[in-house]
Amino acid sequence: MTENVEIAKEDDMENRKYLLVTLSINPFSAVVTLILPSALIMLADLVSFSLPIQGGERNNLKVTLMLSLTMFILILNDRLPSGGECTPLLHYHFCFCLVNLVLSMVTSLVLTHLLTSDSFMASTCLKRIRRQNAQLDQNEGAEMILQYLSFSLLLFCFFPQVLANGNSTDTFCDRRCMANVMVKKELFSGPLNDNCTILVNITSIQYETMSFNTKEMQMTSRIKVNLEWKDPDLGWMQEKARYPTIILPVDKIWTPRLVLDNAIDTTVEPYTHDVQVRRDGVVDHALILFTTVSCEINLFTYPFVSGSCPVAINGWTEKGCSLKLDISDDVTLVGGDRGEWKTTGVKKIVDPSHRVYLEVFLSINPFGAFVTLILPSVLIMLTDLGSFSVPFEGGERNTFKVTLVLSFTMFLLILNDHLPNGGNCSPVLYYHFTFCLTCLVLSILISMVLTRLSVDDSILICRRSVKVHPSDQNTKTQSNNLDQEKDTGVTTPKTGDVASEIATLQETVNILGRIDERADHVEKKLAFANRVDKFVFGFFISIYILYAITVIAITQTDICKVNNLDFWDMSSNADNSFDYSYTNA
Repeated sequence: MTENVEIAKEDDMENRKYLLVTLSINPFSAVVTLILPSALIMLADLVSFSLPIQGGERNNLKVTLMLSLTMFILILNDRLPSGGECTPLLHYHFCFCLVNLVLSMVTSLVLTHLLTSDSFMASTCLKRIRRQNAQLDQNEGAEMILQYLSFSLLLFCFFPQVLANGNSTDTFCDRRCMANVMVKKELFSGPLNDNCTILVNITSIQYETMSFNTKEMQMTSRIKVNLEWKDPDLGWMQEKARYPTIILPVDKIWTPRLVLDNAIDTTVEPYTHDVQVRRDGVVDHALILFTTVSCEINLFTYPFVSGSCPVAINGWTEKGCSLKLDISDDVTLVGGDRGEWKTTGVKKIVDPSHRVYLEVFLSINPFGAFVTLILPSVLIMLTDLGSFSVPFEGGERNTFKVTLVLSFTMFLLILNDHLPNGGNCSPVLYYHFTFCLTCLVLSILISMVLTRLSVDDSILICRRSVKVHPSDQNTKTQSNNLDQEKDTGVTTPKTGDVASEIATLQETVNILGRIDERADHVEKKLAFANRVDKFVFGFFISIYILYAITVIAITQTDICKVNNLDFWDMSSNADNSFDYSYTNA
């Protein structure tokens, strides 16, 4: 929304003026689509503390909330403003919410583990936590209000200088008269010399990067080129007109057409619709080039990337004739921050073959990609490590890990349209996601195997298990007890001799011994499974630490190299059957 427009003035020697446009944004749509959903998810996480710790219901709800916020941030990736050097506070807000959700979920997992432990200290801690939670006032809450600061964009509109008209009446022809004389000459062809060569000087270049498409590896630029060339037919004698310069329409004389060798699409527009012509025939003109070039940047370390792109502005050579450009070293950069990518510099380069091009140096702001790509995957892996605190008996851990695997798979599918292709250098982020998914699947497979070992001696499914689950131990023991008494016919005699009583007692002792042996066997299996579980937990921690060190070491090396200078036309267009040399008659 435009609030105000006023004429401003710069405090410099040129006394330039421009329109100052004051803008503000309507925050309602952004609040509804960005801030409100995240606030409601955080509120739902607070309400989830009212659920009981036992049974895993709270854990399942918290992991669902965390994955929902991750998908929410990922879907909004294209709508979030990048901000250039000033990263919006909203990015830090989403990062804070995601970290808090993961911390809340890990805390809940640890509490579940403490609740299932037989340790007296764990029981005491739980009682103390419950007493503290009971004393909290349910009506207390926190209200988060985010206000957007209105920002102002300065649009510079330069007013052309008003040229003073000569008041003298003693001249033979005024400026308009001279301009009409030049227009009537209809000089639509270039000023060719005897060698069929036109020399054009580029006095200065102003470069601006409009956008960089990471997916297609294309860079769109706006280039202002100030040109100068000499056309003797446009000059005049001082005796005919005393004015040193005149203004001509740009479409009434010849103007050079520049060639961009590596451009995919180029639109050329005159900076103004008039050109200035001096008495000696020198023409001053400016062009605006909107060009899109194909540029392959090494994205192996994406999103921590910096690179360069060439923009080759040249003339043309066609057999015997050519348009040669003399490009000045006066190359300036404007508007370096455009979205995710930042233009750090631009300079003129002359290669050993005397070919000239502009080298544009780019770097990426990694914060947005880090929040939407790297941080969620790291938090999911930490959550998987935290799930080792959940007991593997009862299947609660397996259900939790399956949810993580499926959610991470959906996360990768949604990311498919956001990840860069990378060209010949595939980003290491692809390998990172592959590693994470492999570790998650391996973790759930090991958890299933541990559940099997806790109820059976073998992981082979073809072998019949003695018991289905430890929770059914007491019930099945009593059932087997009664069956054995019926099968053996052992009953307590009402009357009888001492021998019968001794036999009955001996049989009862044998049954109780078998029950104790079976219980000891179950305890040994559980103890073995717990030892394996602790070993696996340590193994995953070691693997993650080794993986982090390896990734850091690989990203510090220059593994992949790209060549952006393979666009030059090396073909020969000479016609050897014709003599293009110039001879004096």
